[in-house]
Amino acid sequence: MTLAELLDPAVLQAVGIAVAFPIVVVIGVAVLRRIVARRNPELAPAPAEVDPPAAARTNHDAEPA
Repeated sequence: MTLAELLDPAVLQAVGIAVAFPIVVVIGVAVLRRIVARRNPELAPAPAEVDPPAAARTNHDAEPA
């Protein structure tokens, strides 16, 4: 394809839709999940459990090469 063909408005519109559509879907699903979670708290995902912080490692603890 030449540059003139790539800059054709129909091609630019098709590329824009192809890029924007998945982004809009992901944002829409996230918003809908928040709305459902607000109205039905029992359907909200359980909060992730936080692992305790690991002990600090030193070079002495590292495996020998």
